[in-house]
Amino acid sequence: MRESKNEIKNIDASNRYQMANKILDRKIIFQKEMRTILNEEQFKKFKRLEKKRNQKMKNRRHQKKKRFHKN
Repeated sequence: MRESKNEIKNIDASNRYQMANKILDRKIIFQKEMRTILNEEQFKKFKRLEKKRNQKMKNRRHQKKKRFHKN
């Protein structure tokens, strides 16, 4: 179950670091699996689309913060 925002903010640095490492490890494993499934051209396209998707999500979060703090 997901933790509340307040609980996430109260995590100490070492736990935050461990959580970030777990997320990165999962991403690396997923990319290795995708590389074995897809051919080289498909994998390049997958990486390009993933990068574009991550950029959109980053922009969306930034816009959400702007709207929230606009008042």
